[in-house]
Amino acid sequence: MTKPRYALISVSDKSGITELSKALIESGYLIIASDGSARFLQQQGVPVKRIEEVTGSPELFGGRVKTLHPLIHGAILFDRNDPNQAREADAADIGQIDVVIVNLYTPEKFDIGGPALIRAAAKNYASVSILTNPEQYPRFVDALKSGITNEDRKRWAKAAIEVTARYDLAILKELGDQLRYGENPHQEGVLVGSAGVAGATLMQGKQPSFNNYLDLDVASLIASDHEKSAFVIVKHGMPCGIAIHSDSKDSFIRALASDPISAFGGVIATNAEVSEATATEIVKNFYEAVIAPSYTPEAIKVFQSKPNLRVLKLASRANPSFLSREIDGGFLFQSPDTLMKEDPLELVAGQELKYEEMADLRFAWTAVARCRSNAILIAKNLATVGIGVGEVNRLDAARDAISRAGERAIGAVAASDGFFPFPDGLQALVASGVKAIVAPSGSIRDAEVVDAAKRTGISLYFATRRHFSHN
Repeated sequence: MTKPRYALISVSDKSGITELSKALIESGYLIIASDGSARFLQQQGVPVKRIEEVTGSPELFGGRVKTLHPLIHGAILFDRNDPNQAREADAADIGQIDVVIVNLYTPEKFDIGGPALIRAAAKNYASVSILTNPEQYPRFVDALKSGITNEDRKRWAKAAIEVTARYDLAILKELGDQLRYGENPHQEGVLVGSAGVAGATLMQGKQPSFNNYLDLDVASLIASDHEKSAFVIVKHGMPCGIAIHSDSKDSFIRALASDPISAFGGVIATNAEVSEATATEIVKNFYEAVIAPSYTPEAIKVFQSKPNLRVLKLASRANPSFLSREIDGGFLFQSPDTLMKEDPLELVAGQELKYEEMADLRFAWTAVARCRSNAILIAKNLATVGIGVGEVNRLDAARDAISRAGERAIGAVAASDGFFPFPDGLQALVASGVKAIVAPSGSIRDAEVVDAAKRTGISLYFATRRHFSHN
């Protein structure tokens, strides 16, 4: 015997719901609705059965528990194509809800049943249509007449999961730690998270700002890429100094020397314990924040002379399995750009580098990967001496790096986060005195770039991977 088909309605926004309900009834559906939606539809003359009539249980706790019932979720979730599940549904007297229409209360009300219904319907989209926005109703009504396709249901399910994702984020915003403001004073800012940089322990100073957290995240990521003691200085999301050395104090001094003007007011990150000697160097200038895995008691005392310096302890990076970025109307997801310990580098022009020179080149290649594209980084003695980042063409990035490096570019090495589209960027670096360059291959003019390198006698290495960063 064929089960009757039900449509479940639980909406806070009643726009278009009367017309949609009538179209469902004309197509042979019976309507089940939560109390508020049922009252509204009954007032419009739409025949409807209340959820408690289906479950036999009244709404509890002021409506907090109403749709959370096996007879509701079972009717949405059971697999229509699985005979065992169909028999189980019959034995439990569970009906068949083929359409779920839900939109949510404001995040302040912390809707529980609504998101649960949405997720259940989206999980079983092969059989169940889930509508979460009145703008979807006209297309659904047309599909009722022509036939609802699996592609229709999948599209609505994707939109539904996006609704619950945004809803969860909105609730997190309500529960998060309020910042003074966001990027600018007229923007609200909230911090949510308990791991990584978001969960770092504040040991001194006022709470970091929105922009501080962004910079600390970049700086600590770069520091974590290195095994030796690394110091990183970041300003406005871009590194202005990176260095590694067996002595942490020397590592910091070298990072600062890369671009001391830009470093003013930046944030500092290291992968090593901060000693008294290093702290003494740090407090000689103004920085917004410093983040490290640990500090000696003597270092903490030194920092106390600068009470406005934010001092954070980072147990470890969270290392997410995927990264997300919101764009207008949706999200982009990708796996993290992990760096290979020994990225294969192929010599395509010039002489093989000596061990120390190759160490510099690999340091530059690792460091440039975290710079905002387009990026060119010049390094010497395991420290940056010039960084050009965030430019819209690679030649200007090279010019910026050269300008910052000055005479320090002579005998240094350089790295490019992307391929050279023309030989001009490479030629500018050669003219500055750089003796070796590493860049990814992939340009249609790779041969021209290699020929230009051969004519100058510079050592050019090609990498097989690129490391763009557009954040």
